[in-house]
Amino acid sequence: MKDTEKYRIWSMTSQQFMMPKQNGNNFDVSSSGTGNEPLSKITPTRPGTPIPGENSFHLVFEVTDRTKYALDANTSNDTVSVKLLTDATSNSPVSFVPEPFFNSPFKALKISRSDKCIASNRNGTLSLKTFDPLFPHPDTIFVITKA
Repeated sequence: MKDTEKYRIWSMTSQQFMMPKQNGNNFDVSSSGTGNEPLSKITPTRPGTPIPGENSFHLVFEVTDRTKYALDANTSNDTVSVKLLTDATSNSPVSFVPEPFFNSPFKALKISRSDKCIASNRNGTLSLKTFDPLFPHPDTIFVITKA
């Protein structure tokens, strides 16, 4: 991934694209998009402090009013959400490492410095599961394509 490109993230399980959706005054994130929505585009941005030995990114969605939300995760309760980006230094989301499965286009979105990665069930609900590069859970397999 390059931080100068826009991408879409497609879930093998839900067969839909990851995107934020407005829920009242807030945004939730799920794998429920067709890929035609502007909100299904993400821009990878490098963390302010590079993580040694990892090619990690913040995954940022830009909504229609130019407000930016980053994909975020909580490893203590295995939840995935989006976080409003107001100041990258004081409101920093977790970083993700796109981990390939063998020599294929399939990737896991592993949380930096963690053994967890994003999973999407058939309904598109996102959560965290343990990353296993040899025997991946089907919900943890994604395809990342240029938008």
